[in-house]
Formats: sequence, structure tokens, C-alpha cells
Amino acid sequence: MIFVIVKVKLIHSLNRSCIRLLGENLILILNCNMGRQRGQVSTSERELIIHHLHSGKSYRQIGKIVNRSHTTVQGIVNRFLYQHRIKNKVRKSPKKFFNNYDERWILRKVAQDPKISAPRLAKLVEKYLHKK
Repeated sequence: MIFVIVKVKLIHSLNRSCIRLLGENLILILNCNMGRQRGQVSTSERELIIHHLHSGKSYRQIGKIVNRSHTTVQGIVNRFLYQHRIKNKVRKSPKKFFNNYDERWILRKVAQDPKISAPRLAKLVEKYLHKK
């Protein structure tokens, strides 16, 4: 059984069934049932998983240590071994609809007539820039 003793002030969002009071300022955190954890696995947790992998532990043992399922651990290890990365991929920005010339043209039209309506501006863009 894995357990940790911490100060009460450091604990806010733990499962209450995992906590046992030892005194006024100390509590014991037991290794509870894994259950589902939402959200992404942090980079430090991924590094810890890789560290335990290099020390020879199995996916299930690592999963119990970091309180994640063995399939999550397996996915992190495979990503590390085959793609050589621990961090998430950087997202690419979507392709721009208007290029710089088009954006400057639209800004010039708005500067010439500040009270131009959006539907009228859309018609001008469609007519002159051939974009819907």
C-alpha cells in the first residue's frame, strides 16, 4: 500500500475516502481505487512515468504509482518510444481566409466610410476580392 503524509493546508481537492486524519495538522493519503481522472496528464507526470519505465517497472505498477490506468501509461510510453516526445504537439493555426493585401484593402474601405454596414462590406469583398 502506498501512502503519503502531508499538512492539511496543502490538501483541497482529494477524494475524501482516500484521506485519514492523523492529528490536527497531518493527514494520511492512501492509494485509492484508480477511477477515472479527467484532463491531460501533466508533463511532470509523464516524466515520472518514463523514469519508472527506465527503472524496470511494468505498466500496471507505474499506473498504480501515478494513479492512472495502465492504458494511459502505455500510451505515454509508446509516444515517448516511437515519436520521441513527452510534451503535447503544438497546434498549427488555421489557414487564413484573407491575406495581408486583402486585410489592408478591407481596412482602407472601413477607413474611407466608417459607417459602412457589415452586409455592404461583405458584398464589396465578394465583388472585388472574389471571396465569400
